Amino acid sequence: MHGFAGQLDLRKLSGVAFMKGWGIVGIAMLVGCLNLAGFPFSAGFFSKDQIIAESFVQLGPGYQWIGWILLITAGLTAYYTFRVFFRVFIGPKYFEPGDEVHAHDDHGHGDHGHGDHGHGDHGHAGHGEHGREEAAHFHPHAPGWAINLVLATLAVACLAAAGTAFLNTDEHGWVGHMVHGSSANYTGAAAFLEAAPAHEGAEAGEHAAHGMFLGQNPHEVMYYVSSVVGLLGIAAAFYLHYMGRTTAATSKADALVPALGPIPKWAQHKWYVDEFYNAVIVLPLRVLSHVFHTIDRLLVDGLVNLAGATPRIIGSRVRPWQNGQLHGYAVGMAGGVAVLVAAVVLLSL
Repeated sequence: MHGFAGQLDLRKLSGVAFMKGWGIVGIAMLVGCLNLAGFPFSAGFFSKDQIIAESFVQLGPGYQWIGWILLITAGLTAYYTFRVFFRVFIGPKYFEPGDEVHAHDDHGHGDHGHGDHGHGDHGHAGHGEHGREEAAHFHPHAPGWAINLVLATLAVACLAAAGTAFLNTDEHGWVGHMVHGSSANYTGAAAFLEAAPAHEGAEAGEHAAHGMFLGQNPHEVMYYVSSVVGLLGIAAAFYLHYMGRTTAATSKADALVPALGPIPKWAQHKWYVDEFYNAVIVLPLRVLSHVFHTIDRLLVDGLVNLAGATPRIIGSRVRPWQNGQLHGYAVGMAGGVAVLVAAVVLLSL
């Protein structure tokens, strides 16, 4: 984001790891993706598998569908993580700057190897004439030693932290002991044990207290199961977002869009969460605010303003009578006498 003027669209970045100055970022991204996907012998591999295994052990029979959801989610995580890696960091070299290109100082970053990108026609559509001119002269801002040092440290730590999995070699492992000693130690298995028929004996109680995965001990088989699930997710991302891709914007995944019906459109519009929030929360509050504003302006403020305006109106009507002109007062007095005489005459008649 920092180097490409805030660009967030995966379809407008490709081959970044092979651009000048971005090698360490590419390697760190690969290590991070492997760790997040739970690739074998990374730190994420051991912690993820121990957590999933504990979900089967702790929840016990009847609740293991939660563990299955975690396992499926692990595969989806591997897929979408490597989708980013295959789309952005390898493949044909190509980039378009983001919306912050107008604020970029193209001459203040030194030599960033723009000529090394080999992307030909950028096709910077949608920026306008001035925007296209800025994009054509844009140079990515490769990270300096500070960011590269942080990324390298994190990448090494992702691999070195895998050694913590061997701190305990018993059934539960390090993560298992943490779970057993925390509020996450679910008691559903104990409740199931109490509800089990007495004739099932100790064997049934043992299975209830320690959940099984397809009849096997979760801590013994989950490493292999989750590895296969993670590798399937990585393979799907490799096939759909890397194989055969010749441009940054297109991939084999595009062919699946028509078959999925309206789901891709919903996903592209963020499942219409913003529209739903606007219709249910924002719009009603806006209407109510206008209603209350109208009541406040016309009724509340109107009564207050009327109370203040009444003396002012009366004063403006009375003020001409007190203008300080003697002949005006004389005319007024004569008029008053005439009215009194007329009234007396009318009453007497």
